[in-house]
Amino acid sequence: MTVAKIPAALARYRKVAEAASDAETSFNRVVLEKRRMLEDQRRTAWRRFHLLDMIWRAVQPLPDLDDATDAAMEAVFKDIGWIGQTGTVDDLPEMDDPVLDQLEPLAEAMHALAHGQEPDRAPEAVLSGFEAWYQEQRGMSFYELLAGRSEHPPVPSGGQDAG
Repeated sequence: MTVAKIPAALARYRKVAEAASDAETSFNRVVLEKRRMLEDQRRTAWRRFHLLDMIWRAVQPLPDLDDATDAAMEAVFKDIGWIGQTGTVDDLPEMDDPVLDQLEPLAEAMHALAHGQEPDRAPEAVLSGFEAWYQEQRGMSFYELLAGRSEHPPVPSGGQDAG
C-alpha cells in the first residue's frame, strides 16, 4: 500500500467505526425506551395490586356492604392523602365526589367476592373502567397518586434471578 492510499483506507475504517457507533447508539436508545416502558408497567402493576389489596383488606372483615365500602374508600383516600388519617369519606372535598362514585363499585365487587357472592360486575372490569375514566377526567393515571407508597423493588440488573 502506498502512502497516498493510507488516508483513504483510514477514512473507510473511520466510516465503518462511525456506523458501528451509530448502530450501537440507536440500539441503546431502543433498549432504554423498552426498559422505561417495562419499568412503568411494573410500577403500575404493583400500584394496581396495592390498591386492590388495600380495598380487599378493608372489605373482607365487614359483612355490611355500606360499612365495608366506606372503610375501603377511607383506606384509599387516606393512602393518597385526600383525607387525614382520622378522617372519613364525609371529609372528602365535594370536587372529589365523582372519584368516590366511580371507585365505590370496585369496593362493592370486592366485598361481594369476599363474602361468597357473585358481584354485579367483575372487579377487573370495574377497575379497568375506573382507570379509563380517571385518565380521561384528570389527564393522568390514578396510580400516579400512589407513587412512592406502593413501589416494588426493581428487578435485579443484568437479568440475573435474585433467588
